[in-house]
Amino acid sequence: MSATISRREFVETAAGLVIAFHLPSGIAERTFRPAAAPSFSPNAWLSIGTDGVVTLTVDKSEMGQGSQTGLAMILAEELEADWSTIRLGPVPENPAGWSRRMSTGGSTAIHTSWDML
Repeated sequence: MSATISRREFVETAAGLVIAFHLPSGIAERTFRPAAAPSFSPNAWLSIGTDGVVTLTVDKSEMGQGSQTGLAMILAEELEADWSTIRLGPVPENPAGWSRRMSTGGSTAIHTSWDML
């Protein structure tokens, strides 16, 4: 190999190295990743993971009234769960399994949502 290499040789070598180091790691990651354990979901709004994290899906907008925090606090109290294990999750884009309208108004978020917990 000569002391100087052409630009074309450099680009070809660099591209080969990128492919050699990038593809196998991506394939190995997809091949050997263990399957995620299923979570317990008693309804469309609540999911409890195997790690103890409780995810609450709230179909109300937070407009500074603390409705999402209030619902999460009610859930933590009802489940006797540690507050640090409660998470809020997003509402699905296609809510086919939802029986409620996704709306917020009149300071009724907690009043109309507490029974789902």
